Amino acid sequence: LHAAVVLEGQPDLVALFVQEADSWLPLGELRMPLGGVKKASLAFMGNGDLLVSTGKGHMLRHNIRDGSVVASAVHDLAQKGQEAAWQAACGFEGPDTHVAHLSLSKVSSLSPSALGWQPSIVSMDVPTAAKPALFQ
Repeated sequence: LHAAVVLEGQPDLVALFVQEADSWLPLGELRMPLGGVKKASLAFMGNGDLLVSTGKGHMLRHNIRDGSVVASAVHDLAQKGQEAAWQAACGFEGPDTHVAHLSLSKVSSLSPSALGWQPSIVSMDVPTAAKPALFQ
């Protein structure tokens, strides 16, 4: 069992832990894309990979055994003319390389003075590459 966290005092690092017996032990650290961000999503996917996705649009898929970057991509989920707020991302189950993104888009209702947020889920393929681009 593994855990990944971004600590408030070190927003540029992802700390990895592994559970052995009744204890959580440090496994290692990974750098956040572009040196830390205010909003990030961490999700395990595939067979031992960690997906690090940020609200600024960067996604890195790391192998947690050796820290190597397995895949990288950029998402741009904002629709033209709409204000969007990216929320989180996660990988699909199994060997699939698709990532699901949750975002909220500001929409106006029938009343001009009322605004609301509409959720949307977008799936995109983030294939693994022999030499993925790095956002660092």
